[in-house]
Amino acid sequence: MQDSQTQTQRAQPVVDPGHGNGAAPDSSHAPAGAEHEIPTDLPKPRGFIILVAIGAFVLFLGGLFVLGLLPHLGRVKEAEDDARQQSDAQPIVSVAAPKIAQPLKELHIPCDIRPFADTSIFPQTTGYLKKWNVDIQDHVTADQIIAIIDTPQVDAELAQSLAALDQAKANVNKANADLDLAKKTLVMYQESSKSNPGSVAELDLETKQSAAQDAQAALDLAVADEKAGDATVKQYQVLQGFEIVKSPFAGTVTARNYDNGALVSPTEALPMFRIEQTDTLRVFASVPQTYATSIREGQDAYLTLRNYPGRKFTGKVARSAGALNASTRTLSYELDFPNADGAIYAGMYGDATIPVEEQQATMTIPTSALIFNSSGLRAAVVEDGVVHLKILEVGRDFGNEIEVTSGLDKDDQVVTNPGLRLGEGVEVTIAQAAAPPAAPAPAAAAADASPSRGANN
Repeated sequence: MQDSQTQTQRAQPVVDPGHGNGAAPDSSHAPAGAEHEIPTDLPKPRGFIILVAIGAFVLFLGGLFVLGLLPHLGRVKEAEDDARQQSDAQPIVSVAAPKIAQPLKELHIPCDIRPFADTSIFPQTTGYLKKWNVDIQDHVTADQIIAIIDTPQVDAELAQSLAALDQAKANVNKANADLDLAKKTLVMYQESSKSNPGSVAELDLETKQSAAQDAQAALDLAVADEKAGDATVKQYQVLQGFEIVKSPFAGTVTARNYDNGALVSPTEALPMFRIEQTDTLRVFASVPQTYATSIREGQDAYLTLRNYPGRKFTGKVARSAGALNASTRTLSYELDFPNADGAIYAGMYGDATIPVEEQQATMTIPTSALIFNSSGLRAAVVEDGVVHLKILEVGRDFGNEIEVTSGLDKDDQVVTNPGLRLGEGVEVTIAQAAAPPAAPAPAAAAADASPSRGANN
């Protein structure tokens, strides 16, 4: 009994005397951890309320879907109506009459300017550059001495080969004397054997014959050594002659790569000098296949450079390559231009003008008007609002336009924008070309027509 009463007293809330009027109890007297307790006796939601909430959410999503679908269906219907109207309507096409192009009289081609002759001079002997007589931009003549090379090794080898040649000549003289003596001795023994048989032993006679043969062989060997020595001397004389470096032709020095004292050799990859002949220049122009047969060798040609505005240089068509470049379908022509005053530099880039032979006027149409299919190359022509397809034969291709050799008349209205719907007998509507803007009235005429001017008069 006492324990149950004690528990009942502990369960009863403690009421602060100062808050008997219903005020909130003092938190300082609340038991520790009471503020973190989670109530567990909350009422559970009913199943009907959950179903209603889910249904409302589904209806909301359905409304959004319907709001987005209706405009889309409207646009699809409009597109179908537009497509149906366009399929029922006649195609609208743009037409143009074939152009009559006047024959080309001059052909303008970018060109590359090169010297008439161009060579690099390498040393032909090993030595030290003793002296150079010309420098860059100097003009030289043919066979002019432009440098001297000191070749002490070649000089020494030449002296040695000359001494060896003298020795070989002396050996030849000695061999001749030995041969002469051997022959005389053999003749003497032979005559003695004939006049006094038995006076000369047969073995001695054979020995003298062998001695004469050996002397002849020694002479032949000495002569061969002399020839070899003479060839060696000539070789070193040629190498010594390369000490003097000469210009192969008249021209201008465009490069000098060595200074005095430099070691030069035939194995060097860098040339001593570079000389270009620029009194006449070669200009190379690549002529398209279309005009390759309209140019003749010997005819005049002209050259213009940006460095000389208004000046035109005159030259000649010298020669052609004789065969077209397979990759570019062009024929290379060489044009020769005199350049006595040196106004043109080799390596410049210019524009060559070549007159071409008169040709007949050509008919051209836009390349966009061509129709390619299994029936061949054709073009659509409008006659009385009806399309007719004509088979074409074309010639030169000018890029945006193409030459028509047969199949069209000059008065034909050619469709410039054919499409997949165009076919033989299709009725079309020709698009009206935009009218050009009206030209403004001249200022003087406007002033004369103003009322104020008339009143003043």
